[in-house]
Amino acid sequence: MVMDVAVVDGAERDRIRREEQAAALFTEQRRLEETHVLHRAEFHGNAREYFGIWVVNTLFTLLTLGLYAPWAKVRRNRYFHANTTLGGFAFDYHATGGQLLKGWLLVAAYLIGYNLIVDTYPLASLGVLAVVLGIFPWLVERALRFKAKVTSYRNLRFHFHGKLSKAYISVLLGGLLGLFSIGLLAPIFSKIYYRYMFDGVSYGGRRFDTTGRIWTIYKTIWLPAIVLVVGLLPTSYLIGYAMLHEYQVMPTEVMRSEWWRAIFHAIFSYIAIIPFLLAYYLMLIIYRTGVRNVMWSAATFDGRHRLVSDIPRMRYAWILISNTVVTILSLGLLRPWAAVRERRFLVAFTGIWITGDMEELQAELETSGSAFGSEFMDSDGFDLGF
Repeated sequence: MVMDVAVVDGAERDRIRREEQAAALFTEQRRLEETHVLHRAEFHGNAREYFGIWVVNTLFTLLTLGLYAPWAKVRRNRYFHANTTLGGFAFDYHATGGQLLKGWLLVAAYLIGYNLIVDTYPLASLGVLAVVLGIFPWLVERALRFKAKVTSYRNLRFHFHGKLSKAYISVLLGGLLGLFSIGLLAPIFSKIYYRYMFDGVSYGGRRFDTTGRIWTIYKTIWLPAIVLVVGLLPTSYLIGYAMLHEYQVMPTEVMRSEWWRAIFHAIFSYIAIIPFLLAYYLMLIIYRTGVRNVMWSAATFDGRHRLVSDIPRMRYAWILISNTVVTILSLGLLRPWAAVRERRFLVAFTGIWITGDMEELQAELETSGSAFGSEFMDSDGFDLGF
């Protein structure tokens, strides 16, 4: 009887706690609505327009054996930036193909050099990987600085001020922390990395900042964890079945040839791991979307204006997966439709709560940003997209 009373008391406390949390969220929402105005971003592009850009980009990239890729990326980014608006004004992308070519050549040189070294001196590849890991945070820092510099909104450019030392902490140490903990400490790495990105960005001389909490990120882990476990179950069963019964299901002709047995074993192994790979891909989408929602919604601009990200995780996962399937089945021809569809969905669930009048805020930013930004216009950097 005592146990029953304890269970009832525990359930009652849980109910009260949930009601208090819901009331707190409602109060915060009402406070924002009373003091702020929500501005949602919008995307106005369509698949028909982008298809023409995509066809030209693909054709020229193939004809130039990939050398046109930086210019193709510039045309793509300019289209998507120009069709993304906030408060009725579009973003702009100012990079040129020549600027992106630096990062493209850097990555291409690494890939070519790495493969040559692996073929000639296999053990030396470990040294090359160690060097790349050592300079990777620097590459990330330069890429973030470049992307901010070439992006503008209402004729004011963004800037990135993140320090290189923090890049090594957030990218290298944080990444190793998440890797060697088998993902258990990934939320800590995610928070460190997002803070590095947000805290280093400014617009019109005003800084961004995010205060997302680690425990809030951990609360988003249960769904991707379930997805991964569900995907692991059929994979484990198929691999176990293969180990016990593989030779029983092999045709007699295959059993007589060691070469054919190896091919059959490889095919069977790849088929067995497909459910896990699909579950892992789905898990990554759900986890990264959850982290984005937490860290963006905890971010502020100029200490007053709250950012918004409330992307439905499962709907976004469905869009990405269905986009992949449609792209494969259409032999790539529906890739423009898939890209526009994904962009429109992401933008629709992104916005900012502005306190005060947006035009007055923009006037303040233009006054401070014009003088503040001039010294940063010549800062160097490159884009590592490849």
